[in-house]
Amino acid sequence: MLKMAKINDLIFKAYDIRGKYPEEISEDIVFKIVAALVKFLNPDKLIVAHDGRKSSESLKESAMTAITAFGTDVIDIGLASSPLFYFAVNRLGAGGGVMITASHNPPDYNGLKIVREKAIAIGESNGLTQIRNLTKDIKIERVRKGKLSSKDLSVEYESYLLEKAGLIKEPEIEGVRFKFDPDSDRLSVFEKNKQIRADLLSGIVIKDFLEKQYFFNRIFSRPKFIFDLRFTKAISEYITENGGEAIRFRVGHPFIKEAMRENKALFGAELSGHFYFKDVFYVEAPILMKLKLLKIMNETGKSLVELIKPFQKYFHSGEINIEASDQKQAASLIQRLKENYKDGKIDELDGITVEYDDCWFNIRPSNTEPVLRLVVEAETQYIMEQKVEEITEAIRRFSV
Repeated sequence: MLKMAKINDLIFKAYDIRGKYPEEISEDIVFKIVAALVKFLNPDKLIVAHDGRKSSESLKESAMTAITAFGTDVIDIGLASSPLFYFAVNRLGAGGGVMITASHNPPDYNGLKIVREKAIAIGESNGLTQIRNLTKDIKIERVRKGKLSSKDLSVEYESYLLEKAGLIKEPEIEGVRFKFDPDSDRLSVFEKNKQIRADLLSGIVIKDFLEKQYFFNRIFSRPKFIFDLRFTKAISEYITENGGEAIRFRVGHPFIKEAMRENKALFGAELSGHFYFKDVFYVEAPILMKLKLLKIMNETGKSLVELIKPFQKYFHSGEINIEASDQKQAASLIQRLKENYKDGKIDELDGITVEYDDCWFNIRPSNTEPVLRLVVEAETQYIMEQKVEEITEAIRRFSV
């Protein structure tokens, strides 16, 4: 029978599992969680991968031991990015998978991203809570050894993305720099050392989609695009004016991916630098985003600064983090703000979005920490800055 390792429920986050190694995430704890995943999914085979943290390989070994002990086959794709992991789950027809990573958390953390078939993310709204509960009573009655194999898909993935971008090789363009986060599912783009916001970059790709694909698709349906509610409203205006359908959605990769699948959207994006493509199984594909941007620059002869001009109609604050004492206080502050700004048009898709004639703002609680995240957009720089100051002052006042 399996030795019972005590699990802190707080490591189960909204989208994944994260904690300090080895106090909160250890080999024993990973064994239990992955065993619970196998019980939850009952798959024929699972994909496993790991990031470059020192603790990741031993945690992956524990995950593979759990999978095979329950009679399920496992394919190890080795050191990989999260997008390559998602590709492998789809390409190899697996029933799901486990990626050992804590994404952008500090080096003393580790964790698990878990997915089901088609690399559909498992979060607290669609299975993570059940998996957590299953860990409390995991038993191995007898070992049913599954098969273990390994496969390197990195070269195939690179070729696949070039094909999807319509390229033979990556264009070389000076003055542009691309930066990926530790598990390579987020992309930051810099031109002449100035970072360009993800919503403006998305506008470049959306414009390209509409110009090149709309003519062929319009007899069947309007091309659909998903974006989170922090985006400049210039994006939705452009999509609508040019024959597409703009779908504004809540923040978080499981929600954006689900909305994309439901709507068969061509492209989706978040302000945090996650970019999703229908052509790549509706999952993050930051390298494809990079290739598309380079291709568009090469075709048009324009810089990114020139290409984003149609979407710079308003003044956007970017995301501002405001600390709260705990998540309960964060929720209370949002309720107070809702009452304070009841003269505006309010929706509660994610936190609250309040709209006025000359500006709008969204404030929402973080899914993982006691922080409020604020975005303000206005018709002038002055109005935007005044609204930021007004809201942050209201939060300070309500916090007393």
